[in-house]
Amino acid sequence: LFFPALIYKLFTDSIGESVSLNLIDEGAFIHTFLGIPLYNLLAFLNYNVALSGQAISFEDTYNGKWQTVFIAESCAGTSSIIIFIFALISYYVASFRVIDLNLFLLIVVGIFISYLANLFRMSVIILIGHYYGLEQMLFAHEYLGWIIFTSWMFLFWTLIDKALNKKMDRVL
Repeated sequence: LFFPALIYKLFTDSIGESVSLNLIDEGAFIHTFLGIPLYNLLAFLNYNVALSGQAISFEDTYNGKWQTVFIAESCAGTSSIIIFIFALISYYVASFRVIDLNLFLLIVVGIFISYLANLFRMSVIILIGHYYGLEQMLFAHEYLGWIIFTSWMFLFWTLIDKALNKKMDRVL
């Protein structure tokens, strides 16, 4: 994560400046892959929500008013997923000394389930805001995200480790 940005900054003489290497429209990406699914999930569960670009509004029943929150790029969990992918590749290659279709399938499944876990996290945070107000929602946003992601990663790695150990036993 660090070295590509450092190399770019060295070659463009932009050390100390904020540089974006984004090749896609972040707002459209977040709206399409986080905003719309989050809105659809909460609407399906019969909650009063509205979506406008990267902003989702919800009914705060605790305070009796509507609240609007902005879905930031960091909500996508991109850095966490990149770290997850490289950790999985490292673990798999160290265990089997091969890059094969099984590794690719594990990565795809892991990314998909991480995406679902992130939608679950975002939904729970909005529902906390719905029932307990904006202050509690912000508290949950600060602390709940890493708990959900860590729990998901622990479960994933436990299952993968068991499956790969069985595969290793068959190979040996």
